[in-house]
Amino acid sequence: MKHYLTLLDAFEDQARLASHGITYITADTVEEYQSYRQLKEESLLVLRELQAAGMVAGDELLMQVEDNRSFLNIFWGCLLGGIIPVPVTVGNNEEHRMKLFKIWNTLNHPYLITDPKTFSNLEKYAVQHELSEDYQKIAKKTLFIDALDYKNLTPGIPAKVQAED
Repeated sequence: MKHYLTLLDAFEDQARLASHGITYITADTVEEYQSYRQLKEESLLVLRELQAAGMVAGDELLMQVEDNRSFLNIFWGCLLGGIIPVPVTVGNNEEHRMKLFKIWNTLNHPYLITDPKTFSNLEKYAVQHELSEDYQKIAKKTLFIDALDYKNLTPGIPAKVQAED
């Protein structure tokens, strides 16, 4: 059995193997396969988008992402860039929306990635609960999943991650 110093070392090792990957089941009869190599390539493209938005190693990214493939691409993009992924339940009710505001306010350098519909519901919640000032801070640092550009093949720049990170 191989021993890895970091989770990224294990990921890199698996990405070299073309025959290993993930099968996403998106409906009763719909399956989509993504090799670990493809996952790494797409994650590096996501990392470029995160870096273009101003994110650097040590920043936190709140992730409100329902689609499993997008979730994993973003999650690994964060890890490759030394960005801290913070998965949060998609805000489908008031408790989830309040939790997002509370988490945001406890982080040091947060950003948010979500879809436009979820973000719109967050805005409505903020107005109803007098959180407009917090909402404006979040809005300035929000990325939308559907705006991620997988066609621009310039990858992001991975961080030099150490075992103690």
